[in-house]
Formats: sequence, structure tokens, C-alpha cells
Amino acid sequence: MLIDRRFLASAVSVLALSVAAPALGQQMSAKDAWAQLRSLAAGAGLTISSQSVTDNGTSMVANGVRIFPTSEPDDLVLTLDTLGIEPRGDQIALMPSARIGVETRLAGGIERDFEILNPGMGEIVGALTDANAALSFGFPTLTMRMVRSEQGGRPLDEAMDVTFEGFDVNLSATVDGNADVFVGASSVRYDAVLSTPSGMGDQRMRQTMDGTMEAVALEFSGRELDMIADTEGAIRRAFDAGMEMTLRLTAGPATGNTGQSGGPFDMTLATTAESSLLEATVRGGRVDVQITAGAGRYAGGSGPMQGEVSFDAIGFNFGMPLIMTPDDQPARYAFNFDNLTPSPELLQMARAGAFAGDSLSVALDLGADMRLTSEIGPSWSDSDVPPFDLSRVRLENLLVRVGDSEFTGTGAVTLIGGLLAQIGRPMPDAEGDLTFNLIGGERLLQRVQSLGLVPEDQLFFARMMINGLGRPVGDDHLQSDVAIRPGGVVTVNGAPLPF
Repeated sequence: MLIDRRFLASAVSVLALSVAAPALGQQMSAKDAWAQLRSLAAGAGLTISSQSVTDNGTSMVANGVRIFPTSEPDDLVLTLDTLGIEPRGDQIALMPSARIGVETRLAGGIERDFEILNPGMGEIVGALTDANAALSFGFPTLTMRMVRSEQGGRPLDEAMDVTFEGFDVNLSATVDGNADVFVGASSVRYDAVLSTPSGMGDQRMRQTMDGTMEAVALEFSGRELDMIADTEGAIRRAFDAGMEMTLRLTAGPATGNTGQSGGPFDMTLATTAESSLLEATVRGGRVDVQITAGAGRYAGGSGPMQGEVSFDAIGFNFGMPLIMTPDDQPARYAFNFDNLTPSPELLQMARAGAFAGDSLSVALDLGADMRLTSEIGPSWSDSDVPPFDLSRVRLENLLVRVGDSEFTGTGAVTLIGGLLAQIGRPMPDAEGDLTFNLIGGERLLQRVQSLGLVPEDQLFFARMMINGLGRPVGDDHLQSDVAIRPGGVVTVNGAPLPF
């Protein structure tokens, strides 16, 4: 890694101290704010020093500022030519200089120095009272660049340049557990070279990466967060108090290139992606997660093994209750990969050239009616039986499509007495109906046979099973109506299963 966790934690601490500086008194003077900032830093284990201070009355400027951990002053040092401080009503504005230096000393004798460039002279504005805290900063352009990388006094083959355009942050929190966070940038550009041990003596692997991301944003909103605890029954108490959270991460179109050399094989990979979304909500006693991604493309390989894979869309959904209720609650698990298409050369390497130009789509959407049988807590999974019960499972959609051949399924099954009642039974006691359709199955088997990858006797067995379980309803179209009845009775198209 270029920057370890200590650097990230210290950087966050500095920002937190920046907002905390105006803490205890509204209409604080610039001089008092500077003194308060240094005092709060000392309490957090950081030292803030300066070569001189210019007091302009309504504002002040600290010159030659250094910020570092008091106990390990050489591990991380932030340097600013100037830091302006200006009271604005009940808020304080901090104006960092156009360049901020960052010096890091890591394990193994690795030293990496960076510079953060702030040509648009962005500012940090914050306020803190006994009940509320707020922090916002905006930088028209913010660039972080590596200026030195050494190990044991020897230069490393490393570089980094990351630029944020339209970088904005807004944070607010209240003492009673409410918080709202927004971090976003209109675009992000990155270009880096990393040097990592190869595992073969002193030889190191060289990794490169570059790319762009548009319209990146992270949003978080939470209420009654102070109720969260790692104790028995804490989740129920939090929901009863009105606790809820929403996390939303969005990104626009992106491109990227990565490469690796110095190991057994050189590798390259180029990617493109459309907009994507991750949204997670904890509300009303349950959690729901949604992930979607638009069309994408991966191209590259290692040595003579080169190829490309593209897809139209990817999706994932998950939801379940988080507290015990007397009645069943809905649950869901679903995913989809739409039109995954390997390039002809990639299929040829897999000896599947007959499928060139065809795409693969896979989708599964399962719903259920369920309830927790014990409250989620530290000992939730300690029991020998599942901590939840299912009464009904719904197959909303099953899809496997290869070219013009596809297999689909829908239906629902009720577990008589619930899932827990099935434990120890040789056959589940259930009732339900499922319908499956296979279109183009014979065409698919013929194409597989033409490749010579599957022995003829295995293809014969597959044909026998497919025709035995399906009834013709059209040209190369088989349908299976599966009926599940109490007592472990299962029939397919009215006939009992042959096993």
C-alpha cells in the first residue's frame, strides 16, 4: 500500500480537530480558535507547531505549520506554508496553503513523501456546540502526488498522482446520535506505479494503474446511532428508539488500465464501466441492499493469452428482518448477469469457438417469508439449529440463457410447519408448484457435441434425462410442471419422479 492506516487515521483526526476548533465559544476570536485547535490536538495525541503567527485582528495566519503524532513524531508529518483562520459568526473557516506536504515513515524502512496541491484555495468551515457539529469543505481542484519513495535510502520505482475535480464534503452530527455525510467529486483521475515484493529474493513486482471516474458520490444518513451497541437485545432497542441508516454510493462512467510486470508473467487489463449504484438501508427492523452496474468491458491477459469479456448489466439484491416478530417478514436474495459475452479468441482458447458471438445470461430471484427465532446479538449463531425459520420460498425467476437456448423457472413452495419442522425428516413435508421451461435444449446439446468436449455416452444420458422430465409444448421446447405435496410426494407432469 502507498499509504498505511496510520496516515488515514491521522488525516481524519486533523479534519476532526479542524471542525472542533470553534468548539466552546461562539463568536470566538481567531487567536482563541488557534489556541483551542492546538489544545484539542494535544488531547488527541497530535502536536501542531508553527514558526510564526500573524494576527490581523479579525483573522490570523499561522506560518510554517507542522502537524505530527506527539509520541512518534517521525512517522507522519503534515506541513503547511500557511494556515489561515477566520471566525464567521458561530463558525470558523480554515484556509490551508496551496501546497500541503505529507511525509510518511513506514515499516521496513520505507519512506514515502507526498504533496497535496490546492490551486483553487479551497477552505474548511466548521462549527461545534455542545449539541451539534458541522464540517464542510470544497476544493475546485485537489491533487495528491508522490514526490519521493525510498527503502533503506534506495529509490523505489513508484509514483502516484490523484486529482479530484469539484471535491465537496459536508458532515453534520448531533449529540443524540443523528448524522449526515456527503462526500463527492465531479471526477477523479489517477495514475500510479507501485512496487511490491515478488517473493523471489530482492526482486520486486511493478504494478501500474491509471483511469478516470466520473460523478463519484458517497451519502450516509443515520438517526439514533447512539443506540447501536454490541450487547444482547441492542438491535431491538435501537429500532424501538427509531434507529435507521442509509448508505448510498454512486459512480458514473469509468475507465481504467492496470498492468503487472516483474513476476512469472506480465499481465495487462483494460476496463470500461457505465454508471453503478450501491444502496443499503437499515430501517423498520430490517436490512435491504441493492447493487446495480451498467454495461462493462474487460480486455487484456497475460502473454499469448489475450481476450475480452463484455456484459450489459449486473445486479444484486438482498433483504431480511433483523429483529424477532410474531409474524413472517419478507426476505429476498437475487442476482443477475446480463449478456456476458467472451471474445472469439477467448472462446477459442477454451476450445469453445462454436459459441463465438453468443452471450450468457444468468439470473436468480428468490423470495421467502421468514422470521427470526432469536434476537441478533453476540451469541446469535451459537445454537445448533438455524436462528431463523422459513415458512414459504418463492422462485420468482430462474434464468440460464446461452445464445438462443434458455432454461427458466418460477413457482413457490410452502414448508408445512416451517423450516425447523423439517430437521431430521428424510423428505421435507411441503406443498407447492414449480414450472420449468427449456427452449433450444437440443440445439445446445448439438453444439456441445460438435465441440467434442463431452463423451457421446454422457450426452446420451443428458438427452434421456431432459426428455424424461419434460413434455414437448413446441418446437425444441420442453416444459416441466413440478408438484410437491404433503408427505414427500413429488410429481413431474403428473408422473412420480423415477427415484
